[in-house]
Amino acid sequence: MKTLLKLLLLTGLALITLCAVAQKQKNIVIDPSLEANSEALKIKLGTQVMGKMAKYQFGEYAVVEGRAGRTKTSERSNLLDTRQEVKAKSNFSFVMADNADNRATIHAFVDQEIRETREQKLIAFFYTGEDELLLNKHNFSATIFLNKDTANLWLLFMNRETGSRSENTGRAFLTNGERKILILSASSDKNGTDSRKIPARGYELVENDRALSALQYYGGGVLGLNKGLVWIDKQLEPPQKLVLSSAMTALLHLHYNELSEMDSPDFYDDW
Repeated sequence: MKTLLKLLLLTGLALITLCAVAQKQKNIVIDPSLEANSEALKIKLGTQVMGKMAKYQFGEYAVVEGRAGRTKTSERSNLLDTRQEVKAKSNFSFVMADNADNRATIHAFVDQEIRETREQKLIAFFYTGEDELLLNKHNFSATIFLNKDTANLWLLFMNRETGSRSENTGRAFLTNGERKILILSASSDKNGTDSRKIPARGYELVENDRALSALQYYGGGVLGLNKGLVWIDKQLEPPQKLVLSSAMTALLHLHYNELSEMDSPDFYDDW
């Protein structure tokens, strides 16, 4: 009887361990040092009304006010509609605070341009043109001010191009002119441990090979938008944590607004 109980106990512990490993693999893979010096903070969406940003919250950081700007779109095409060009611009802004009521003010801008050719049927079996994505250019930028101090300014840049005529000049970073923090793509399938068709996705913010923070904006699977997580190195000073939290929230809002609209789910994969 004791042997059976011991066997059941060991089996139960093994199952718990396997479940924990499986759950861990469902999140993006982050640097071991960051994982050891942080905790996974669940992102809460909060309330959202027309024209306002959702009041995102994680840990001690929360959006206390925010505005979601409108998207302005323009389109044009040639006479036969075989060549099309679409341009879209939008913006949003918000204020983020920590528990000590330090505040960061963020203004973000999105600029996207898509050029493509399309095959069109003329008559019977005669066609003209061909389907081809020439360029999908997406520029995202944001300014971050701490406590309304315009001298304490950080800039966030994220640029990405795809298409047959793109120059493939993707880059993403956060800077104050002296420091440069790279924004690198992250995935739950980095080590080939996530067999899901759509893995979890996010970013790591890295300075001089040290991971300072990480964002999981999509948790993978069908309900991935409800599995947002943030990691912030506990050893950082409060102002740096607030800057990183603000930058990650800007990226989070960008993805929550646009993830379903992108032509390809891999649009942000290769930074």
